[in-house]
Amino acid sequence: AAATLRRACGEAATAVAVELMAGTAGAVASTLPEAARLFDAVGDDRLRLCLDTCHLFAAGYALDELDGVAACFEELRAVGLADRLILVHANDARHPRGSRRDRHEHPGRGRIGREGFRAILARPELAGLSVIVETEGDARAHRRDVAFLRRLRPSTADRASARRRPR
Repeated sequence: AAATLRRACGEAATAVAVELMAGTAGAVASTLPEAARLFDAVGDDRLRLCLDTCHLFAAGYALDELDGVAACFEELRAVGLADRLILVHANDARHPRGSRRDRHEHPGRGRIGREGFRAILARPELAGLSVIVETEGDARAHRRDVAFLRRLRPSTADRASARRRPR
């Protein structure tokens, strides 16, 4: 995987994003420490990180709990990948935490739930990043998902205030 990503980075005109997997059989990187080892093995500063909330939850991250969300982002910083995060796929999960099953649900309608997404979207690490959904349905369903996430995301002033608070 590292050799393939090294080649991709060498041929790419822009950054190359890696999305963590849900921990299914054959997964290359499902946890943040695994991603850090992969990024180190590739050794290219253009490599970037995409987090999928369903995948993280399926891999065992407690995104359905406020402390679990905080722990996930603390781990992101601790492994040195916070500055590499460029995109978030905000998908809820149909199956329980740690199930290693990648089955997306509409945000707020699955196991992560409304409060989990509220906590995720409040994270200062997401300020200025694109957040997208990858759920089933037509354009109307996607508009509903985006509207739901926008209602949960704190205002710019709220995020600025959160960054000033001690951690």
